[in-house]
Amino acid sequence: ESPGYRNFWKYDLDEGLPEDCGEYDLICCCEGIEHVGSPLLLLRRFHRALKAGGSLIVTTPNVWFPQSRMQYAFRGFFPSFPPLADKVIPGSHMHITPWTYPQLYVFFKLAGFEPPRLIEEPLSRAKHFYERILGLPAKWYCRRKVRKAKTEEEREFWTQAGSRQSLLSRH
Repeated sequence: ESPGYRNFWKYDLDEGLPEDCGEYDLICCCEGIEHVGSPLLLLRRFHRALKAGGSLIVTTPNVWFPQSRMQYAFRGFFPSFPPLADKVIPGSHMHITPWTYPQLYVFFKLAGFEPPRLIEEPLSRAKHFYERILGLPAKWYCRRKVRKAKTEEEREFWTQAGSRQSLLSRH
């Protein structure tokens, strides 16, 4: 047990991490970034608080999976991101910023990180057969963009964007 890992505090993440939080080998933000109104500020503070070679792990609902896109097309809102009319309560559990891989990519780059890599997790597979069918046009589009990519970073972006984790995963 390292004494450097015994620090716990309650802090409003819309303000980013505290200036005096120290440096860490790993920062893990599980199912939190979608609740933050200032995600770029938070990511920049994460970047500052990581030691050289440190890692950031972020999990968040993925609004790109087919069932989510269908719900958005019919209702105008993503699952778990309801209209918050008369429900905005600062400090409460509100999903306010829906995320997709392309958005994470831009925010990570703006915060000074390398492009994010998506990982395999238990919900990276389609839950229903129709989701695989509905995900095919996006998969084909991304494959075409991979073939036409002019740089390695662009090719990697479209590879990640067209991955099962990006197109079918719920997180």
